[in-house]
Amino acid sequence: MNPVLTTTALITALALIGSVKPAPAAQTSYVCIVADPTDTPLNVRAQPNSKSKILGALANDTKVVSTARDGKWSYVLPLDSVTGKKGWVFGEYLHCTM
Repeated sequence: MNPVLTTTALITALALIGSVKPAPAAQTSYVCIVADPTDTPLNVRAQPNSKSKILGALANDTKVVSTARDGKWSYVLPLDSVTGKKGWVFGEYLHCTM
């Protein structure tokens, strides 16, 4: 076996392996319905905490898509852009399905 060809093949293979990037992690989204047990509108906030600015509110039975989680908080996007607000909500008040 020719050592120059073997070395060249090895360098080429290593370069190809190094240039391959792993696939991005799949983003899991869930369709959810607002289900606040106090039957009051669910606050939509700028950040995932109760002291963050309130951007709006969602009534019970409003459908949203949850695209991220941070502890007990969910980032939601409205299915109806006219009545919905995007931002962080307390995730315990959502009923979600895949």
